[in-house]
Amino acid sequence: MLPASLLIGMAVLLSACGTDVNSTAITTGQTLDCLLFANNVNPIFNANIGGKTCAASGCHSVYGSSGGAFKIYPGITVVNSPEMQANYLAAKAFSNLNSVADSKLLLEPLAGAQSIVGSHAGGDIFPDTLDPNYVTIYAWISAQIPGPSACYP
Repeated sequence: MLPASLLIGMAVLLSACGTDVNSTAITTGQTLDCLLFANNVNPIFNANIGGKTCAASGCHSVYGSSGGAFKIYPGITVVNSPEMQANYLAAKAFSNLNSVADSKLLLEPLAGAQSIVGSHAGGDIFPDTLDPNYVTIYAWISAQIPGPSACYP
């Protein structure tokens, strides 16, 4: 147990702390651009790629799919809609901002069933790193901006 004099001294010192709270927004870290996502990446999820669509009900649709943890709303085009925000956050969660090439969003559809980050039942969606969709997603993750994102709080 601490002596009463020590507790009183601590209370006096702590009471001298200022009461002003810095209300200025502090921007720390990097994030991904929601407008680039909405205009460039989200359309990939709805595109027909080799007869497959990422947002299909049997793949990654939030409406009853078996596509693992990555779930997205199909057919969303409205930038600031809650569904677009959910798609953005899902894609961001599968992105590696420290090592873009190690992003699950890129690795699983690239490596398919042989993926080192988990199998992709949809197979190889991107045949290689030169695939235009792979390049678009890679560019989005690479083009990091100071956080927070402008579209969503």
